[in-house]
Amino acid sequence: MPLAIAAVGRIVIPLVSGLAFALVLGPAKEVAWMVRTALSIGLYTLGASALLIGTLIFVLGAATTVSIFESLFSLFGAELGAVDDFRSANVDSELRFYAVFWIAYGAILIHTAQDFSQRFARVPLLLGLFFVGGIGRCLSYLLVGPPHVLFIVLMIIELALPPILYAAYLAARAD
Repeated sequence: MPLAIAAVGRIVIPLVSGLAFALVLGPAKEVAWMVRTALSIGLYTLGASALLIGTLIFVLGAATTVSIFESLFSLFGAELGAVDDFRSANVDSELRFYAVFWIAYGAILIHTAQDFSQRFARVPLLLGLFFVGGIGRCLSYLLVGPPHVLFIVLMIIELALPPILYAAYLAARAD
């Protein structure tokens, strides 16, 4: 678990420090461009991740998708342990259903990032949806119990990334 949190920190800390630096510098054209670019990269990355994960779940199923991510984490030295809860037909059916919405969310994020001049106003809603998903994981954690460490890492990302990207949105909007 500490290794997984450290991996998330390697992404979040540079992004936060870069945004803080940009906000301190003020609304110079170069800074505004840098913040917009960081926001665009964040939305593209989140969108591509949603498309990939949603497609994997829809096509290969939940259990296979989790196995793929367990293998990826182990490449980085993080042994998460097996997640066996995804082999049930009910869970697989439910997640394949929701995967379509995750794919659509990813496509909308990418579409938004492609043309900020026309779609910039969508950003708060899209970030809010992602954040509320993280709150849903928190509720599950509190009401049902702690999930597998993989889902704790996802919860951290879902709660940390939207405020960071929203700060970038506010800085870019001020331009």
